[in-house]
Amino acid sequence: LISIFSSMLAGFGIWWFAVTFLILSYYLIKKSLPYTLGWWALVFPVAAFGISFKFLALDLSCAYLCYFVTFLAIIAFVLWVVVFYKTLV
Repeated sequence: LISIFSSMLAGFGIWWFAVTFLILSYYLIKKSLPYTLGWWALVFPVAAFGISFKFLALDLSCAYLCYFVTFLAIIAFVLWVVVFYKTLV
């Protein structure tokens, strides 16, 4: 059950990342992107994506996925710090 659920979350995470990347790149190129509290919505999906890949890596015994999980953890931490700082300011 965990492998099925983590596979579904991994697929959703890939879709979310692609859509978010396209939308953010559009706004960064064409317009300015002001800070709002909605930026917190960027932190959770990256963390959920990383957790699902961690379960997938453990279930499939794929060591190379652990590097991707570490990369996602760093991205989630950086996003969390940036959004937290902007919220405090």
